[in-house]
Amino acid sequence: LNQVYSLLFEVPPGLLPVNFDAAFIENEPSLRWLSSNSAKTRLEMTGRCESTEVWTALSSAPFGKQHKAPQEFLEGTPKEAEVTALLLRAIERAVGMQEGKLQGAVLATKLQLWGAGLPINRWVGKEGCDFVWSGDYKIGIAGDWLSPCPARASTIEAAWLSGVNLAGHLVEDYDEDVGLDLCESGGAFIPVEGDFGQAGSSIAAWVREPSEGGSRTSWTSERGGRKGGRRGAGKGEGSSWQGGSDQAGKGDSSPSRSGRGGQGVGAGRAKRWTRRADAVG
Repeated sequence: LNQVYSLLFEVPPGLLPVNFDAAFIENEPSLRWLSSNSAKTRLEMTGRCESTEVWTALSSAPFGKQHKAPQEFLEGTPKEAEVTALLLRAIERAVGMQEGKLQGAVLATKLQLWGAGLPINRWVGKEGCDFVWSGDYKIGIAGDWLSPCPARASTIEAAWLSGVNLAGHLVEDYDEDVGLDLCESGGAFIPVEGDFGQAGSSIAAWVREPSEGGSRTSWTSERGGRKGGRRGAGKGEGSSWQGGSDQAGKGDSSPSRSGRGGQGVGAGRAKRWTRRADAVG
């Protein structure tokens, strides 16, 4: 996942252009999306006029990466003021507004770093659908990371289509599985071609079937058909997640994660999750 900034801001009515309610921004590298929240609740039929307008702007991924900060402690910091000012100036340029006009008229702002905002990989199932559904368990998944179309992945459009198409599947083929085929002959995670800087991998990954029997479960993504050992032997860009109730020991039952190897932090806990960055070749 990659991070973006979300800026909510309140302005007097009519300050921003009235010829659109929402737009993808292509002429400003710091921005990707600008939309009017007030357009959702506009009361034109009653003749009432809103005293203010509220808009939302989403930054580009490179901008979010460049200005990344601890999202839990952003409010009231110099970084919050800096990023807010930069995004307001970017909005002015994007809509052709005089510099400083928007910043001088803003009544209120709320900035949030969306730390897991954009998937950098998309799941492409064997069927080429943009959702996942288990006919046995009646559980489905929809999201912007479930897209067979490279140009649409990690977008609002992909998320909307995923949900709509999942709903259509429930009506037509309620008991039929979709997107659950794993291993080399099944689906795969494919890197999204987006402006994510250096994040992510350039190699597709298929997913091994969970092991059967015993208390331990294992999910492994493998690249190039080669896998690493239990200790993360071999070098490469693969990743795996492992957990097991047979790793129980003293301590609390909350999960913990470590960056490398099977020897990470959290040893002695009832359940441990480990992400290995060098697990497979």
